[in-house]
Amino acid sequence: MFNPAKNHYLKNIYNLIPSTIFPWLITALGIILYLRQYLINRSLWLDEAMVSLDIIQQPVSSFLHQPLPHDQAAPFGFLIIEKLFLSLGGTGEYVLRLYPLIAGLISLWLFSRWARIYLNAEFAALALFTFVITPSLVYFSSEVKPYGTDVFFALLSYVVIAEPCLKKLDWSQTGGLGLLGAIIIWFSYPIIFILYGICIPLLLFSVIQRDRSQLLKLGVIVLYWSIGLILYYIFLLHHFTHITYGEDMQSGMISLTDYRSWLRVLNDAFRYPVGTAHYLRFAKLFFFLGGYSFFKKDKRIFFILMSPLLLVLLACGLHIYPFLGRLVLFLVPIFLLMIAKGIGMISLKTGRWKIITAFLLTGILFYDSCFFTFKEFMAPQGNEEIRTVMSYVKKNIKPGDVLFIYYAARPAFEYYNFIRGFSFNNYIEEQKARNQPSKWVNDLNKLHGSKRVWILFSHVWDSQINGMNEAEYFLHYLSTSGGQMLDSSSSHGAAAYLFNLSHFYRDL
Repeated sequence: MFNPAKNHYLKNIYNLIPSTIFPWLITALGIILYLRQYLINRSLWLDEAMVSLDIIQQPVSSFLHQPLPHDQAAPFGFLIIEKLFLSLGGTGEYVLRLYPLIAGLISLWLFSRWARIYLNAEFAALALFTFVITPSLVYFSSEVKPYGTDVFFALLSYVVIAEPCLKKLDWSQTGGLGLLGAIIIWFSYPIIFILYGICIPLLLFSVIQRDRSQLLKLGVIVLYWSIGLILYYIFLLHHFTHITYGEDMQSGMISLTDYRSWLRVLNDAFRYPVGTAHYLRFAKLFFFLGGYSFFKKDKRIFFILMSPLLLVLLACGLHIYPFLGRLVLFLVPIFLLMIAKGIGMISLKTGRWKIITAFLLTGILFYDSCFFTFKEFMAPQGNEEIRTVMSYVKKNIKPGDVLFIYYAARPAFEYYNFIRGFSFNNYIEEQKARNQPSKWVNDLNKLHGSKRVWILFSHVWDSQINGMNEAEYFLHYLSTSGGQMLDSSSSHGAAAYLFNLSHFYRDL
């Protein structure tokens, strides 16, 4: 029978994977992917532009009075660090995205360190590979939003806080870990799920084991965190008690009594942000096998990994926090670790073929992630490339031309117009009127008789009106009402159209 251990080339691979070289090679790949995503310098999209304008235009004191003027919310620590970077480096996109990038790069090392604690060296390397090529993690490493930094603080909590708490604590550790947790609560909204998800199971195990010393120290740590959380609530979080989630966020809520809604949000998480959409059943199978393996080996580790997930589901069932997309990005490392553990459990059953089996299973399960990530690496696309379109309009606009701004394009337009120096002066902003065509036509009526009108779109709302999205409806309305299209420019997620409205005849 063929023995891979006796084959020279396979033997070299077997020896390389557990070595320190292979994880560093994967980490280097992650650094390249993250830097590539950062250096393409895509245009700010709607949410990025809104939070960026708030960071640039508002004083630090206003960060405690959220939501901010552009109806955005971000952790106080995130805003402070961004403000500091802007004060040192200016208001460009590279500076705005520098903090998430740094957090993402450190997260690569933290995940590698964390995976080696809980997995065999071979499977830790494969887990790191899945972390590196997960598209959502690559993307949010250079987004002016706190989702990527949430991942960083989640991993920091597991590596720096959970590990000492699994051992016997001394009082100096107790004070340090308590203070650290109380501080990072100010830097990440969902970190409370991780922190309490770590400590609550360990408190219960201390009670069961009647370890009064460990129970007291863990209790002091939780007390520190609770004081930090209470202060954060007093100064900031109470502003959110009256906020209701929009229709898109409501899809991330569940009913605590309906198990099907639990399965729905978990399935959605496996699709995005975990990235195993086409092999959903296998991903869930390996996830639960990994959980079972952790449970058999060390119940404490199982519960500190699963408790944050359960706490988020509980908050989701109470309609406090949506279990949805980017909002649960901080849970992705847990999903990937569990899946890697499950793959390892199956692979070990194949004996000397374990590495090959693990490679095959990982490759099949994360093929889509690999394909998408490397496709984006070779031919990156922006989200809403309004900067490109505005550059075209700037080159072709003539004296007397009017610029009409679609309501959802306004924040990005405002950023590039004033912060980045496009300096358009003669423009009209559409009033916010999602799904309300009567308001749009009232705005368009103001343009009656204009010979040259540029209409700028980005972040077009895809509500279907007569079978068209809002931009299509605009263009159709103008074209069938006497308007004549003279020019156009489009880029990914943004477009501008030049119309002659001299004969715009619709009586509005």
